[in-house]
Amino acid sequence: MANVDVTGFLIGTNGFTIPLLNSSFPEGTETEVQTDVNYTVSAQGAGQYATQSGRSFAASSGVMTAENQMQYCYLLGLGGNIAGALPVGKTSVSNGPQPLPYPVRMESGMTVRGMANTAADREVCLTVATNRGRYHVFSATPTGPNEFTLTSIVTNQSIGQTLQGETITHAFVSADGQNNIISGGGVYILNGSGTVVGAVAAEDTQLGVCQWSRVSIPIGLSFEAVVRTDA
Repeated sequence: MANVDVTGFLIGTNGFTIPLLNSSFPEGTETEVQTDVNYTVSAQGAGQYATQSGRSFAASSGVMTAENQMQYCYLLGLGGNIAGALPVGKTSVSNGPQPLPYPVRMESGMTVRGMANTAADREVCLTVATNRGRYHVFSATPTGPNEFTLTSIVTNQSIGQTLQGETITHAFVSADGQNNIISGGGVYILNGSGTVVGAVAAEDTQLGVCQWSRVSIPIGLSFEAVVRTDA
C-alpha cells in the first residue's frame, strides 16, 4: 500500500466547477478528497466550497481518478447517507466529465469520499442510482473461486435490505481486469430464489472510466448482489 494522488472534479448545473485533489491518499483506506488548494486558496470540503457566499450548487457531472485503481467515489450527505456517486477511473485513462443520473444539491458540510486500491487489488464495487434519486455503493473482495455477496459500504447490509421497494435505474461495476469474474463479467442481482433478475458488467478502472449503464432492476428485501470467480 502507498499514498497516491487522487484527483477529479464536480460540475454543477450552472457550469460552476469544483476541482478536487488529495495528493497523499492512502490506498486501501476510504478517505476524503477536498478541494484542490492550488485553485481554491485552501483545501475545503466540497460542500463548504460549493455553497460559499450563498452560492447554490447542484452537481450534474464529474469524475474521480487515482494513480492505480479508483474503486468508488461518493458524496457524503449530512445525515451520513450516500447523496451521490461519481464515475471513477485511473488517472490519464479516464474520459470525463461523465453525467450523473440525477443532480445532487450540495450543502455545506457535505464531503467527497472514495477508495483507491493497488493495481492488484481484487475489490469489486457496484455503484447504483434508483428511481427515487438515491445513490448507493456495494462492495466485495473475492479471495478465490467462489460466489461473494456485495454489501453496503456504509451499513454492510445487502442490496435488498438497503434498497427494498426501489428500482435501480443506473449502475456501473468497477473491478480489476484480472479478477477471474465468471458471473457475466460483472455482478448479478439475485432474487430470494437465487434467480438472476439483473446484471451489470464490470469495467477495469485501469483501462478507462466507469460509465453509468441504464437498467431497470426492481429490488426486493431478500435480493442480493453477487460476483462469482473461478480463481
